[in-house]
Amino acid sequence: MLDKSCDKLTAEQVAHRLVERSDGCRWRHFSVIDEYKPVPFPTHWRRKNTSGVTFRRQDAAAAQAWVKQALLAGFTVFHARTKNGLWAGQGLKDGRVAR
Repeated sequence: MLDKSCDKLTAEQVAHRLVERSDGCRWRHFSVIDEYKPVPFPTHWRRKNTSGVTFRRQDAAAAQAWVKQALLAGFTVFHARTKNGLWAGQGLKDGRVAR
């Protein structure tokens, strides 16, 4: 029980940090690599071996909820300034939260 609550807390912190880092962008693009397992949550687009979503800057809460859902499903989430590039990623198995 403690592990799941810690995972949820870590997922919230990671999601907050990734979305916060995209504040300067007009669009927020987040993606996961779906090469090894199907993505069990909604995505907006798919390119090669990545699936992802795009949110407007104003939709920070929705972006944060999607990132948290992806992390809790076991995916590493990547943020990019465009849909075509993976820039920075974070997963729960990394064991740390960037500050």
